Amino acid sequence: MNKQEKLLEKIIQLKIEIKEDPNNSKLYKKLAKKYLKTGDYKLRDEAYKNYKKSFKLHKTSSTALKIANLYLSDENRAYAYKYYLKAIKLSPDDEDIILKAKECAFEYYLEDYVEEEHEKELRKELLKYTS
Repeated sequence: MNKQEKLLEKIIQLKIEIKEDPNNSKLYKKLAKKYLKTGDYKLRDEAYKNYKKSFKLHKTSSTALKIANLYLSDENRAYAYKYYLKAIKLSPDDEDIILKAKECAFEYYLEDYVEEEHEKELRKELLKYTS
């Protein structure tokens, strides 16, 4: 059995476990990780769904952060920022999350509102405030 087949077998097993225990947020999180591990871009939607289900069942900053980072990796900064804010609400003293949210908001701002020639200058300013 190759690596991909083993991974698909684990996905099937997790789905069975979820049917038996549908309120176990950890199972949804594990399933999301397995979907991402396949490397199949089509399964990313399933990863999103399962991370969000996990978050709905048990709101933790770590799960919100995973969702935010996933959105960020797909360059969807608006949704990433939304989940960074959720993570901050759950862990308001976590400086790393706050910094990631600031960086995400800044990138979103640069992407939509700033001309390319001004981008480098604004990035330098951001470094002053976040370092």
